[in-house]
Amino acid sequence: MKFPRTLSYLQMISPCYPGLSRLVTEWPSLACKEMFGQLRDDRSSFRIRLGSMHIAPSPVARCLGVWFDEKYTFAHEARIKLERFNSKIKLILRLGGLKWGCRPRCLIKLFMTVALPTLTYNPWSLFLAPKRHLLLAIRAQRSALKRFLSLPSCSGGDVAEVYCGVPPLDLHLRRLCAGVIVNLVSGKDTLFVNECEAYCDSDRVTKDLHRKVATWQSPFGVFVRSLTMLDLPLFPMGCTAPSRVSPSVRSMPFPEMPSLRKSFSPANKERARLFGLRCIDTVDPSHNILFVDGGLGLDGLFYAALFVVCPDGSTFSFVARLSGTGLSSHTAEIFAIRLAIAWSTCNNASSVIVSDSQSAIKASLSPTSVCPHARANFEHLQTTPSMEKILWVPSHVGVWGNYTVDKLVTAGDSDACVSVPISVSCFKTLAKKSLRAIWDQRWIASPHSPELHCLTPSLLTNRNHIFGTHTARTMARLRTGHCGTPSFLHRHGLAPSNLCLSCSVHGASEHVGSVSHFFVCRANRPHNRKLRRFFSEVLGHRITSLKSVLSMSLSVGLQIRFANALVDFLHSVTEFGFL
Repeated sequence: MKFPRTLSYLQMISPCYPGLSRLVTEWPSLACKEMFGQLRDDRSSFRIRLGSMHIAPSPVARCLGVWFDEKYTFAHEARIKLERFNSKIKLILRLGGLKWGCRPRCLIKLFMTVALPTLTYNPWSLFLAPKRHLLLAIRAQRSALKRFLSLPSCSGGDVAEVYCGVPPLDLHLRRLCAGVIVNLVSGKDTLFVNECEAYCDSDRVTKDLHRKVATWQSPFGVFVRSLTMLDLPLFPMGCTAPSRVSPSVRSMPFPEMPSLRKSFSPANKERARLFGLRCIDTVDPSHNILFVDGGLGLDGLFYAALFVVCPDGSTFSFVARLSGTGLSSHTAEIFAIRLAIAWSTCNNASSVIVSDSQSAIKASLSPTSVCPHARANFEHLQTTPSMEKILWVPSHVGVWGNYTVDKLVTAGDSDACVSVPISVSCFKTLAKKSLRAIWDQRWIASPHSPELHCLTPSLLTNRNHIFGTHTARTMARLRTGHCGTPSFLHRHGLAPSNLCLSCSVHGASEHVGSVSHFFVCRANRPHNRKLRRFFSEVLGHRITSLKSVLSMSLSVGLQIRFANALVDFLHSVTEFGFL
């Protein structure tokens, strides 16, 4: 591995070999301090020193297994990354074909875990290189995704990214760059903190924001531009990072949290209600029951609520409005648990917390949670002997205390306000939301694949529609409209008209030869009647268009059944010419 523009930084760290080892391990491409500065040193004075002795008075040298080259640029590094990226893609493509080998879902997972990390390691380096390298990487990603789905090469690359759920490469790298600067500012990463502070205090921030070229003088310029592009706070000084491991004084067991599937049927919902009532009945009558909940109110703000049921039957309620950046329902649930711990500490009364959020309970009882607010809850629980345990009850099933505290959150009428400092994990979640919002805007403005726009106007939240069978490729081409239909061929200049030729042959009125029309065309009877009858029997109602059959919100089982039926229909009427 070669590092760009490595100068005299080794003179400061050469007496400390562990420091050099850590630097090479954690920040391989940041191995010189001057790379974050003005780079005013003369390259002709480049020498690698070990103490007072020159060990390599040459332009290229190797020290402790690391290559240093004064002529090595970010263009070289980007070129090497692209070669490794393309090599990994070719390796993955050898694992599956059209009807053999790995399925599309497995190929996409391999791409995300094997090929993509070659570019996301040191994500800022591609932005410091000439722009053509980033464009080549984006083109390679889109081409690979189209190959996984067996889409034609003339199809839009953004269509493949939306269908596979893989974000655009430039946005993905921007999000990672934003995460790097947040780790530096919060103190989670201790290397180059001084350089980061010096950069923030200088006037170079304004200069980097107004540059119109892709080659900034330092990676900090890439970080700042990434924060600006994602519409994030430019200097997230309020970010807090948790410590490594919190001390565990006493062990508080996790409550029972079974999978009740209450939304599947009324019987399951009743079973969930009975489970919640049994959990409440297990509480000692001499203990206070603290029902907690947090979430979004009717006014669009986040609230944390506490509802206390005392042993004598009296009740007490408290609602706090949360203010801050990057708030979520999960953060509100954690702060509701914090309110319960504070009430129990002030009153010194034996209490039991009852929450309907499994994620908040797991985070608050974990000594290694990445959220500092949940870590603070864990530490407070260790030092609060009056807090006996935490129980979980299902939400929205009719448990009286949980229903009452949920109404308090929804009403959101409170004058008390709690300022919540943003954490590193919340900031990164905010960066993901910003990425998704920008990606959604790009997809709405995209002119490619009107068929997929009709099926999914906004981005998908999962990849359940890419099931683990080879018919998933056929469904991908049907949903995106990339088939041998007249509309697709005419759109790409391969046919003189977008009208269905079969209708004109049979003397019917002219129709646009789209995928939907192909399944109702008179030339394909009686096969399409049999197919529509099958779909109507499975769905329980008469279908009026193919959109309900190609929908990606159906269960995986229904999608597989419909895909097999569609493939059999295509084989019976077209002899593979349609696909």
